[in-house]
Amino acid sequence: MPVLSEIELAFRFLKGTLIGITGTNGKSTTATLTHKILAEGGRRAFLSGNIGVPLLSFARESRPDDIYVIEISSFQLEYIERFKVHIAAVLNISQNHIDWHGSFEEYWGAKKKLVAALAEGDFAVLNRDDENVWALAGGPYRTYGFSRSRPIEPGACLKDGRIVLGLEKGASEVLMPAAEIPLLGAHNLDNVMTAALIGRIAGVPIARMRESIRSFQALEHRLERVAVVGGVEFVNDSKATTVDAAIKAIESFDRPIVLILGGKDKGSDFRPLRLAVAGRVKSVVLVGAAKDKIRTALEGTVPMAEAREYGEVVDKAYAAAAPGDVVLLAPACTSWDMFQSFEVRGETFKSEVRRLAAERKA
Repeated sequence: MPVLSEIELAFRFLKGTLIGITGTNGKSTTATLTHKILAEGGRRAFLSGNIGVPLLSFARESRPDDIYVIEISSFQLEYIERFKVHIAAVLNISQNHIDWHGSFEEYWGAKKKLVAALAEGDFAVLNRDDENVWALAGGPYRTYGFSRSRPIEPGACLKDGRIVLGLEKGASEVLMPAAEIPLLGAHNLDNVMTAALIGRIAGVPIARMRESIRSFQALEHRLERVAVVGGVEFVNDSKATTVDAAIKAIESFDRPIVLILGGKDKGSDFRPLRLAVAGRVKSVVLVGAAKDKIRTALEGTVPMAEAREYGEVVDKAYAAAAPGDVVLLAPACTSWDMFQSFEVRGETFKSEVRRLAAERKA
């Protein structure tokens, strides 16, 4: 019997233009911002896919002038046959879901299906700074790159502290100064550049996109500022369920960090965290099923403590911090050992921070 992904079934009935956004990290932020840019730019745009709204739910009422911005996971791409989009964006790739796919090659193989299905007249928006992703350039489709480290035309890049982009060589325009982007972390520049390139392909003017980006708010559980308690800032990045996402979160701060790590392991290699914590992280609090594996990976790099539940996590992290420090929840693991979702984990963390704040005021 054939096994079809929900997006595959939806594709067979859906009218309209499809935009697919995938990658290991940043999908939800990029898809949400892309939808905002298109909707505020006057398009009949809908946000769907892995972000929570099934694509199939739009099939009955869909129209040819619809645009569907779809966040797409490797699980969804595993079981496609004819599914294709008009614009495909691949943000990055790193180890993830190895426990399910079996290997990085199988995981990446599923992701690549999104671009492999493109044809002449379609568009690919690819990360020029990720060699695996950039290897997908050169097909029959039109390719636009984005980069924080080098000039690129056509495409989008960071130049003299500003994001510039253009769909033709020699026709780049200034989108905005990077300092005006209301999101923490250099990695969010990639997300903004991707969304802006898709917006320009869809015909949204630069000035209109600039307004949409300036008013964009960070999604919950993604480098979300929670509270400042006794001069210590608490930040919730519960969505950082991979090692790469945790490293990006760590790199978002230029202050000492007390880092909260742990949860359910997805078959990840935690050793790359050793370099990331050096000189940036003053202490680590471990929690969850993967704590012993993480402790072994980080042994000798930074002081570590263990906690059994999130009240203890917050108390131990606060005790290790000093005024001016950041307590960062960036677990590098899923939540499924203790919680039903990363959202519930993030809400629990925020609740415990509020409890601590109230106790400090009492």
